[in-house]
Amino acid sequence: MDMETGVKPQASVSTLSMTLGLFALGIAWRNAAKMFSIPPAIGETILLLTGCLWLFLLSRYIHQILSSSNGVSRELLLQLQNPFLTLIPITTGLASVALHPYASLPAHILLFIGVAGQLLFSSYHVSEQWHGNTPSEMETPACTCRRSARTSPQPSRSGPSATRTGAMCSSVPASSRG
Repeated sequence: MDMETGVKPQASVSTLSMTLGLFALGIAWRNAAKMFSIPPAIGETILLLTGCLWLFLLSRYIHQILSSSNGVSRELLLQLQNPFLTLIPITTGLASVALHPYASLPAHILLFIGVAGQLLFSSYHVSEQWHGNTPSEMETPACTCRRSARTSPQPSRSGPSATRTGAMCSSVPASSRG
């Protein structure tokens, strides 16, 4: 708790991005130790410390969701934070790679959980976008172009009054163009 403001610090799923890079670094060191004459203890130490950090951050995040009355709805339904939720299954898969040389069965279980979680998240998140439920803050120019189907007057060979749409908008049916 912050003594000045009296506010408890919030655990965010985006803090798991630290472990994403650290797991990758440890796995790279592990593989480099096999290829070159460098001590393998460096990679294994990085993986051990990253695994502990991952467990700490994940348990802190889960505790916050379970203890907060609006934690689940705030994290799961807020569209701008949804992309960060994918860090949970991705880092779970990387933790399984780090664990595999020492405990094969738990590593396979973690990998299964990570892959299943990633597939479930992607199915949910992408299906919302396919149905057009993407907030305007998350849209790229290509999405905006497809949704609004704006045309811009462009001189062309067929006459000065012809209109042309950009290459990104070519999939918009002519009947929906304004």
